[in-house]
Order: sequence, then structure tokens, then C-alpha cells
Amino acid sequence: MDFQKVKEKGKSFLAKLQQLNDGQKKAILWSVVGVLAVVMGYFWFKDTLDKFENMDLNLGNFQTVENYAPETEENLEFADNSATNSETFWQETVESAEPGAGGESEEDLRGQIKSLEERLNNLEQNNQK
Repeated sequence: MDFQKVKEKGKSFLAKLQQLNDGQKKAILWSVVGVLAVVMGYFWFKDTLDKFENMDLNLGNFQTVENYAPETEENLEFADNSATNSETFWQETVESAEPGAGGESEEDLRGQIKSLEERLNNLEQNNQK
């Protein structure tokens, strides 16, 4: 078959399709879409099953924590120091949040709060004018 005959057959096929009524055209379109969906769904399902089957083979490649960081004296000492440093950090953070931790007395802090409240009231009064 040469290209010219194939081209003519394609044109005649399209001409026949164009002469069909809208209901027949829609039926053909949805049939083609359905067949393509089934074919693509088959390959998707098959690929998914293959991936699940191969998943068991890859689980042995993971390194556990014991394999990654063996329990040597140096590692254990590092872990203990990390825990101590973390506890110290949080203790210092909590203490610095308490009143007077920055070297200011509680009265100084109350005075600062009172002056800030006065400035806020003055700003509100100026905005109302």
C-alpha cells in the first residue's frame, strides 16, 4: 500500500464520520475513551502490583539505628551530653522568661508596663481627634 491510498481511505472514513448524527458521534467518542481508559488502567494496575511485589526486596537495604551508630563509649557519651545540654537549654529558657531574669526588678517591669499603657492611651486619644 502506498501513502496515497492510505490518505484517501482516511479522508473517506472521516467523511463518513462527519455524516453521522450527533448521538452516534458521541457514542463513538465515549466508546474510544472507555477503551483507552481500560487499557491504561490495566497497565497502571499491573505496574502497581509489580511495585508492591518488589517492595519486599528493598526492605532489607534499610540501615537501622543500631547499624548506623553502634553503641560505643564515644557515642553513648555524646548522647548523654546531648540530653544534658538540651535539659540545660530548656531550664535556662524558662528561667529567662521569669520576671527579673534580665536583671530588672519586678517594680521596674511594672513601671515599664505602666508607661507603655500610658503611651497607648495617648495614641488612642490622638487618633480619636
